[in-house]
Amino acid sequence: MARKLVELGVDILEAGFPIASDGDFQAVEAVSREFPWAQVAALARCCTGDVERAAKSLAQAKRPRIHTFIAPAISTSSSNSRRLSSRCSTTPSPR
Repeated sequence: MARKLVELGVDILEAGFPIASDGDFQAVEAVSREFPWAQVAALARCCTGDVERAAKSLAQAKRPRIHTFIAPAISTSSSNSRRLSSRCSTTPSPR
């Protein structure tokens, strides 16, 4: 899919959410290697673990970008949600 997007002239490829799975991490690495001229982005929540994992997945990118977001409260009903929420603890904001 990344190849077709590059052929269409897409200049920023958001390649995955590296903290979510090893497969997403590997996808971001692969797109970074395959398309060195493209700006490759990795998705990360606004927490240290996510940002560090995204940066590591983009190590080979010549034009890396980390797309951050603030995650809303998530349900812990699924094992994937529990695994993700345990990697990104929230700190109460100062009053």
